[in-house]
Amino acid sequence: MNELAQFVFYRTYSRWLPEKGRRENWRETCRRAVEYNVGLTAKHYEKIGYAVPYEELRAEAEALFDNMFNLRQFLSGRTLWTGGTEISEQYALSNFNCAFSNITKWDDLGDLFYLLMVGTGYGYRCTKEMAANLAPIRTNTTLLHSEYRPVPKSARYENTVFRDMENGYAKIYVGDSKEGFVQALRQYFAILTEPKYEHIHTIKISYNSVRPKGERLKRFGGTASGHEPLKEMFTGIDRVLKNEIDPSLEPLEVVRVLEHDDQYCRVRPIHVLDIGNLIGANVVVGGVRRTAEIFLFDADDYECLLAKYGINGIWTEEQLAQHRKVRAMLEARGICPDWMYDINVIGDGRWGLDHRRMSNNSIAFEAKPDRETLNLVFEIMKGEGEPGFINLEEARRRRPNAEGLNPCAKRILAHVKNRI
Repeated sequence: MNELAQFVFYRTYSRWLPEKGRRENWRETCRRAVEYNVGLTAKHYEKIGYAVPYEELRAEAEALFDNMFNLRQFLSGRTLWTGGTEISEQYALSNFNCAFSNITKWDDLGDLFYLLMVGTGYGYRCTKEMAANLAPIRTNTTLLHSEYRPVPKSARYENTVFRDMENGYAKIYVGDSKEGFVQALRQYFAILTEPKYEHIHTIKISYNSVRPKGERLKRFGGTASGHEPLKEMFTGIDRVLKNEIDPSLEPLEVVRVLEHDDQYCRVRPIHVLDIGNLIGANVVVGGVRRTAEIFLFDADDYECLLAKYGINGIWTEEQLAQHRKVRAMLEARGICPDWMYDINVIGDGRWGLDHRRMSNNSIAFEAKPDRETLNLVFEIMKGEGEPGFINLEEARRRRPNAEGLNPCAKRILAHVKNRI
């Protein structure tokens, strides 16, 4: 290995060996990953009731080790990192680089959260039809956060605990685990969407079981990010559902009014995009895990088309000229939003919508677009670099059940149907 390769190896793939007080060397990493990889075959033989061909597998393992050690062949980077560790046993999905789901129910966002936390890149898609079919969500609840007072390790909840106070108040005690984080998010959405919780008007979240910032993470490595990112995520989602995070958006559609001015509203794909990005912004912290997302949307969804427009807040004269050109094209189609006329708004980075940097945003064309639509997309791309676009019609010729892609658009993927 040259110096750069050695740096990448020790930074990313070499596991800490506490009993030896050091990190793995390259030989040890190769052995761990190869034994795990080939060992999966042995486990499969045992599972289906066949005799395990140990000598054949041993020869395969030795050949693979030789190729890896001498830099001729590699396992996936994920398996090089997690194979043969507690992670691969407890979080088998950490071996997977790519996942995708249509957002057809609120629980799908819990899957997004979980898979991002185990290091899987996630593609998600929300069409106007999918958003219209999501359960309506209550928007007049109050979200509170308990003062953070971390409890000792022995007193921490591992799983999230929910307590309905039956006086209009409910409390969510976030568990200190990946599962606990996801359970807290799912419980939050359940309170806002399920009729049995309509009596709850105030939700309070306690983060006392969440390990403090800087505490070492034993399995995945690195250090804990503390409770603040989770608090910011829930605060952000609350603002999205109250239509406060992007003041340029039209109000949510009210579908049912309850007592005490409470109401159920219907979200649009832009709100799903924002929630997924806020989840991703929470996961990206900590110096170890990094979020990779792609969001796919309808060709005529102009809120999503312009979601990241102008968030950089840096405008040269050349960029301003390009902006005026794009604005004129939008005007010609009758879809130019008011904020595009206020250079102070886009000059300041559009109200601090930095969380929208978390995803690549791409149009999912179901049919061949007209030339004017493509011209508009290319002109926006000249200044913003996005949105991209994909041809779902062609994708389904190659894979009939294709629904979307992974974040770098290398894999044509189906919809994840089973809840994690």
